[in-house]
Amino acid sequence: MTTKTRLVGLLIAGLMAAPMTKATVIIYSFTAAGGHSGSFSYDDTNTTVEKRAPAFFAPYTSYYDAISVTIDGEALPSPVIGIYNDFTTVVGAFDWVAVASLVSTTYVALWASLPTLFSSEALSELDNHQLSDFTFTERNALFIDYDGFPILTLTSAVPEPASLALLGIGLSGLGFSRRKR
Repeated sequence: MTTKTRLVGLLIAGLMAAPMTKATVIIYSFTAAGGHSGSFSYDDTNTTVEKRAPAFFAPYTSYYDAISVTIDGEALPSPVIGIYNDFTTVVGAFDWVAVASLVSTTYVALWASLPTLFSSEALSELDNHQLSDFTFTERNALFIDYDGFPILTLTSAVPEPASLALLGIGLSGLGFSRRKR
């Protein structure tokens, strides 16, 4: 076995042993009671807080740029996601999520009846939730004629392209080293 083949083998072993990075693109789909549907997606490693909230929302939380928000096949411009942890109102404290546009009044609101769903205002707090986690059903709505939600589904968590590239390089290197023998 030559030194070159040994080095290629070590490189391949290192690439194959490298841990896959956490999936970061999260996609949720929803269908509202009145027939409206759509989806929203975000990168859960995003820690950059948007400097302003949508005009009609209280600025008492952290807003993050969303990758996309689509309702009835149309993309909302300047999409953002707000994570409200322990949001206090006259009827009590709640955790809730606002998926909105900085320039439109259409938005999605998902409310939990107790302030225990989130422990912070980090965007990753929204990961891996279903509609049943947002138990304040009287407030959960897509705000196009206050259209309530019967369905919210985590569609996918997409691996980062770098993870897939590492896997591909490792597999092709393995095939290359086997072929040389």
